[in-house]
Amino acid sequence: MRGGGGSAVTRACDSERIRSLIARIAHLADDGTVEEYCAQFATDAVWEMPEDPRTSMVARTARGIDEIARGARERRAAGTVGAGSHTRHVVDCSDIEVAADGESATAVSLWRFYARTDQAPRVVNMGRYLDEFSCAGGRWVLARRVIRLG
Repeated sequence: MRGGGGSAVTRACDSERIRSLIARIAHLADDGTVEEYCAQFATDAVWEMPEDPRTSMVARTARGIDEIARGARERRAAGTVGAGSHTRHVVDCSDIEVAADGESATAVSLWRFYARTDQAPRVVNMGRYLDEFSCAGGRWVLARRVIRLG
């Protein structure tokens, strides 16, 4: 399965694959392993997070899988995300645009981050994901994520 390009039907199918990828990344951030999570990214992916005083997160730009994995492990070790953290990422309202060549795409998605999901869930933060995707080896992967708060 490669990125399609060409027809509107093929671009619509690619759009649904990308929508599923966006959801899968959220699920794996909450419940998967770091390896499963990182497998959804291009090897040279960039992940940008601004400072977030509400969660004590410092601004960070991770370049490449190794840095992305390191950041994911640090957030899990701090109990911010991952199994046992009782947190949840919810992503919706994704507006996806597949390039005519079928090899790249962009998306803007709204997200919410919940804490205390084992008790009375509360929204800790929300914002937008500004994503770029590439089709590598016949599958879509996240090439760049810029996180915006608010």
